[in-house]
Amino acid sequence: MGWLHSRPKNQSETKSKTRAELIADAGREALLPSVDEVAYVATYWQELGMVGSGAGGPIILSAQEIIAWQQGKQINLNPWEFSTLRSMSVAYIGAYHDGEKPDCPAPYGRTNDQVNRDKVARDIGKAFRTFIQAEKLSKKA
Repeated sequence: MGWLHSRPKNQSETKSKTRAELIADAGREALLPSVDEVAYVATYWQELGMVGSGAGGPIILSAQEIIAWQQGKQINLNPWEFSTLRSMSVAYIGAYHDGEKPDCPAPYGRTNDQVNRDKVARDIGKAFRTFIQAEKLSKKA
């Protein structure tokens, strides 16, 4: 999420868009990894705000913020859930800052806005070979 919310530095300051906005503008969707049976932890993290607010930008969720949230929601987090929420906050901030580099790939692998150049080259090659074969067959007929 941090990578999607980052703003690559190669854009003009007045038109600075997040990576998520750039992908949407291109008519695509970001392909996010599946979280399956732990999706509820991602929901908790989003309810917590994912990160805290600091004077210089996003900061790691504090233990106090998580404790206050779980008390307010009357949820008892397991120790691994508690530490995972903090780790997710740390990862978000790292990906957010790394994502400001224009050539930074998505931390979770390929995104839908990236082109698989090898596959495109193979497909084009196949199309040309088919065209050449058809051309040869039509000349023999």
